Amino acid sequence: MTDLGNNVKTIGFARVKLDVEYVSGVGFDIHDAHIAAAMAAQGIGVKLYRGRPEGRASDLVRQLLRQRTEAYHFCVTPYNAAPTLQLLRGIDALQPHAEFFLSGPLDGANDKVAAALRERSAWQADTDPGVIAAWLCRHAACAPAALSSPSSSPYLSGLLTVHDVVQTGLLAGPLLAAELQWLATQSSADAGPVPIWALQLAAPVLQATLDLLLAQGGGRQYRLHADSSAFTAAVYAQCAPALVTAIALDGADLAPDLQAQLATDPRCTIDNGARRTARCQLYGTNGHLALRTGSYFDAKQLPSLNHLELDADLAPAARRAAYAWAASDLDLRSAVVLRATERRYNELLPDLRTPALAETDGWPKHAYVLVAEPHAAQARLALDGKSVQFESADLPLAQLGAAGSTLRPGVQYFLQIRDSADVAALRARLALFERSGELHGAPPAVNLAVDNRCRWGVNGSCRVHLMRRLQVGPQGEVSTCRDTPAIGSTAQRYDDLVLEARKRQQLATVRRDCATCPVRSQCSQCSQMPEAFAGQYCEIRRAYPNMTLFFDMLGLPAALMPLLGDGSVAAHMQVSSAGMANRFYGGACGTARTGERPQIIAIGGQYIVWWRQQRRLLRISQAMAVIAEAWWTGAADADLCASLSAQFNVTADDAGASLATARTNLQQQGVIGD
Repeated sequence: MTDLGNNVKTIGFARVKLDVEYVSGVGFDIHDAHIAAAMAAQGIGVKLYRGRPEGRASDLVRQLLRQRTEAYHFCVTPYNAAPTLQLLRGIDALQPHAEFFLSGPLDGANDKVAAALRERSAWQADTDPGVIAAWLCRHAACAPAALSSPSSSPYLSGLLTVHDVVQTGLLAGPLLAAELQWLATQSSADAGPVPIWALQLAAPVLQATLDLLLAQGGGRQYRLHADSSAFTAAVYAQCAPALVTAIALDGADLAPDLQAQLATDPRCTIDNGARRTARCQLYGTNGHLALRTGSYFDAKQLPSLNHLELDADLAPAARRAAYAWAASDLDLRSAVVLRATERRYNELLPDLRTPALAETDGWPKHAYVLVAEPHAAQARLALDGKSVQFESADLPLAQLGAAGSTLRPGVQYFLQIRDSADVAALRARLALFERSGELHGAPPAVNLAVDNRCRWGVNGSCRVHLMRRLQVGPQGEVSTCRDTPAIGSTAQRYDDLVLEARKRQQLATVRRDCATCPVRSQCSQCSQMPEAFAGQYCEIRRAYPNMTLFFDMLGLPAALMPLLGDGSVAAHMQVSSAGMANRFYGGACGTARTGERPQIIAIGGQYIVWWRQQRRLLRISQAMAVIAEAWWTGAADADLCASLSAQFNVTADDAGASLATARTNLQQQGVIGD
């Protein structure tokens, strides 16, 4: 490799940041900033990259290239080795003369990935910032700078500004006192807590760091990151809430009495094995829901692949070919999903207990198996070496009514609308809902989600053109939805499939005459439909304008559990909403009022106000429900009092006397307007 000083004037610092709970994307941390400042002090141009929080590898490559540097330094671990290799490959393809420097341990990474990284770059295993800085300076043929000098501080040297402090933090060490003095003289609009990185410090040094924060902290608040082995009772006593707003401890080496004390402190999080397992369960549940429902809760409008689904019985070579085809377009937080039988499921478990699936060359990071056999629909997730299990089952809509009493708490059910019987059941339920506002769902203890829920959402809910999930078949055919025909194959480029999906959407929009459709704003305009619908999609959408509300309410009883109480089996709901007939007020109506009208739902003898967009719930009385519905429909006071008198066996005068107070209470809660 050519020496850095011979043909390289600048070096960019970045790393793939894979947090155990979420994927942070590509950026830098405080150690990178100190190394970069030390390099800059020796006359070498440096750039620190803080990019978007996530994205597919090919997008991140283009972002990194905008740094316009001749060399790149990445910190690697066994967990981010594969994505880092993908970035290096992408940069090398567009910038063939770029130099790469890697530091960090590769023991435990996939062997082929580790070998490829060593082949493409200068690499050393040490993680100490001083060693890395000296190593890079040696490649540049210049004298190494001591990281204890003020010029190696990213803040004192001007490499970072006060606006970076809250996001990047300060490093506990010999320069902390000078940086705190500098921070006290700065004014910033962001006065949030400042992270203090005190990892790998002994207890006395950690205690001295807290003394320094108390003496020179300038009235700021801090978030402390430390090793649990150094966190003693004396250190904890110094972490006053006015000074330290959050405590993040790495490891579980705590005294039992101190651990019990920290368990009751909401500021403290301990990153131990049990916590990582809980995070795995969270990722597994959310990732599985996103895969099945098609609902990806992000504002990103760039195509990127979150889920790649394959048949576990595909030949290993075919699976590897699919991974290689998708690699540059996978999102950093992506998952590979394998469909398998119960027997195959058990065979695959040993492979899924490692941080990364071996056959994918360590990419993508997350992997789990779906058992495809009837009545055995389980999912298995492996994340950062932790293996957890959760149970799920498919439930055809045509069988929802009959299955009511047999549905089991703790199981994630996915409601399917795939064949003609399900379509007929959907029409019957929608007709009842439009006519009477009635809906039969599942008991609150049952978790119910709709398979391919994106199909039944409002305008913009269809994300086919963003290609969030793909299924690869035995012959390499590629589908965007789990129950629709293929749109192409792995012989085509990913970007070509994106264009094909958008083309199909546009053609479907023209063919269906969506531009003049009266329910366009309430339609997802799904272009990937199962054959069972036989062209009925638009007809169903137009005939039942409140379809989106219907699907939103199917899973609502589970969210109402805190209001309904444990043990509730209420599954029958009746809703009052804009555009539907009255349910609770039976008198004459006037001109309907405008504004954001919440839904009022009767379930299990209780009345719940639901703001769909705000995800807010409020319990009210039946009389309040009548008054609120009457207000929104513009009813006259005399008609409302007559209705209250008939329903609650009171005189019209008594109803009128309490009407003003009731309306004031409803206005204060935001149920009705002024």
